[in-house]
Amino acid sequence: MLVNYRDNFMDQAYIPCRYEDYTAATHGDFPERWIKAQGKLV
Repeated sequence: MLVNYRDNFMDQAYIPCRYEDYTAATHGDFPERWIKAQGKLV
């Protein structure tokens, strides 16, 4: 999953995911580890 952090669109990071995580996220169920990882980037 590619996420933007800070105010600059050039600040991007990839958070690894499994296919099951991706399919769950398309239905609005984001894995807790994604949320924690994005919180660490901000």
